[in-house]
Amino acid sequence: MRTRGIRTFIPPRSPNVRIEVSILFAVCETDSVAPAGPTLRYAGAAPRGEIITYSDGHFAIYSRTHSSA
Repeated sequence: MRTRGIRTFIPPRSPNVRIEVSILFAVCETDSVAPAGPTLRYAGAAPRGEIITYSDGHFAIYSRTHSSA
């Protein structure tokens, strides 16, 4: 999708995407919305990625009751 010449969505498996900035990946181990397995594979391929895992589900990290792994 393009909006006024700006690419607003990049499919996660786009082979031609090069991200040159640091990325923080907050991965929830029991996430049913964005499963941890594929997310960790993409995060591992990011040249400047940092990964933090949580033992909670997708929305739990937005509350104060989450626990980091």
